[in-house]
Amino acid sequence: MKLNRRQVITTALAASLSGALPRTAISKSDGVSNLQSQFEKLGLAKAEPMPIVVQRSEFNGGLLYDESHSDMPKGSYLLQPCARIDDVEKKGRTGVLPMFHIARLDWPDGTSIEQGVINSMALLKDGLGLDTAKIAMVGTPTLDQYKPILENAGIDNRRIVIRSQQEAKSAGNGSGVFRHPDDDAIEFVTAGIYLWLPDSPPASVNAYPLSDDWLEIGEISLDLSFPLGAGFGLERLLFAQGGEFPDWETQKQQLLEKIDQESAGEVPAGRAIFANS
Repeated sequence: MKLNRRQVITTALAASLSGALPRTAISKSDGVSNLQSQFEKLGLAKAEPMPIVVQRSEFNGGLLYDESHSDMPKGSYLLQPCARIDDVEKKGRTGVLPMFHIARLDWPDGTSIEQGVINSMALLKDGLGLDTAKIAMVGTPTLDQYKPILENAGIDNRRIVIRSQQEAKSAGNGSGVFRHPDDDAIEFVTAGIYLWLPDSPPASVNAYPLSDDWLEIGEISLDLSFPLGAGFGLERLLFAQGGEFPDWETQKQQLLEKIDQESAGEVPAGRAIFANS
């Protein structure tokens, strides 16, 4: 029997990961262990993170902004600690932390964009047990061709926003196009993934930016020009599964200790910025 494209997508989505988890509260250690297990089910091996102190760099107070410059091999995942000095002004907002971790997934060689989207949806829905009825997507017209995958994952057109390519490129914030703020060579097409925070049924979305009731939890790459499959906020994924965000002060102390451990002589300017926050 010959399957049509929709049946092929449905079958692939179901097969990518099995054993959905219940949506219950989860500890950080259990949550991280489960995430790593799910990444490994996708055929990814663990890679080592980079230091959070960036030597001889004035950008971002000398601290690592994100994982874009990692030379991790294809077919691997990374849990990268990062800190952004601009987040000090956002202190108190849901999901904003002085130190956070990016879970970056680089698919094995030969993985198509379509399969990468399938993998990402299977991770969220089947692997982590998230309610995809509470997930929205934001992208450019490139995302249109992957709507059948999103629909089969439970994300219908009422929760998909398509921005113009020019608007997304100008913003470069990952919801359509990501551009590194200190490296113009790093720019690629993406789709942003957002989680509905209230207990009520999610609202339809028809424009970007989304309301504060939506929290961005990750991005999927829709561009083979940059070696990234998907990237998720680790703490935000754990929150989506019923966990709690660490408080600012606790996370700040961990950041300061990590900076002190990694600093070789010259202390990055970002340390004082966070210490005074």
